Amino acid sequence: MGSISCAEAGVLGVLPGTVGTLQATEIIKLITGIGTPLIGSLLIYDVMNMSFNRFKTKKNESCDLCGKVPSIREVKEIQWACQTISSQTIQADELGNFGIPGQDVLILDVRNEDEVSKGSIPNHLHIPLPELSERIQMIDEWKERPLICYCQSGIRSLKAIESLEALGFKQLYQVEGGYLSYLKTEG
Repeated sequence: MGSISCAEAGVLGVLPGTVGTLQATEIIKLITGIGTPLIGSLLIYDVMNMSFNRFKTKKNESCDLCGKVPSIREVKEIQWACQTISSQTIQADELGNFGIPGQDVLILDVRNEDEVSKGSIPNHLHIPLPELSERIQMIDEWKERPLICYCQSGIRSLKAIESLEALGFKQLYQVEGGYLSYLKTEG
C-alpha cells in the first residue's frame, strides 16, 4: 500500500473537538474567575498516548503582538504561499475540453502504483510523485504545452505542479478532487 500524507489523511476526527472543548473550558474559567487558567502555560495533548503535559512559559517582551511595543495592531487577511501557484484547477468533467488526450494535452498521473492498478483516467502518463524529479526528461517537451496533473484526491498533484512550475512548465492544470472526482463523472 502506498503512503498517504497527513494533508490527505487529515487529523484524527475527535482531536479538533477535544481541543475545542479545552479552549471553551479555559474561556469559562476566565469569565467566571474559577479554577486556574492556563495563562503562562503551554498545554500539549498527545492524543496517541492519551497524555497531557503542561509547561510554564515566559512572556516574550519583543513579541510583535503582545510585547512591550507591539507592531501588530489590527487583524488583516494575509496571502499564503500556497496561493501563488499559477496553475489552474479544472473539474474532472472538463477533461474533454482539452482536445484528444495524449495529443494536445498531457495527463500526468502522480499516484502510487497500487492506486493506478485500481483505475485511472484514460490516456495518461504515470510518474509517481516521488519519481517525478528523476524522470522529468520524459515530459520536458510539455514545458510550453498544456499539462493536466492528478492524483487520488488533489494534494500530491498540487505538490507535483509546484515542482513543475519551478522547472519552467507554463500551462499547468490540476484536476480538482483528483481521481476520486473523476470517478464520480464516470458513474
